[in-house]
Amino acid sequence: MKKPNTLRQGKDFRKVLDQRRKLQGRSVVFFVARNDLGFPRLGLVPGRKFGNAVRRNLWKRLCREAFRMALNDMNSSMDLVVFSKNQGFPQVQSLVLEFLEIERKARKILAESKGNGNEVD
Repeated sequence: MKKPNTLRQGKDFRKVLDQRRKLQGRSVVFFVARNDLGFPRLGLVPGRKFGNAVRRNLWKRLCREAFRMALNDMNSSMDLVVFSKNQGFPQVQSLVLEFLEIERKARKILAESKGNGNEVD
């Protein structure tokens, strides 16, 4: 995954989390926010309760790979922050489907909020 597609700075994470647009997946929790970059970005937050560093890094690798695979089908400009649920490791294919499903729902939510003046643009 290329660096432009990742959230790296704390201010970017805070901007997404402050908007409180939360969507529940089967194995992860998504927070979404609109960006004006023209492409989606991903930030990952595996909680310490998920396990040791080896388990957390494996979870992050799985999520990055799923995001990379779903990236071609994602055509929206949004930031995604993904939190782990303490349920073990999901399959990459199921994560890809979750990313696409959440992206579709997030587009609808962000389109509705655009009319309310709550947008980031």
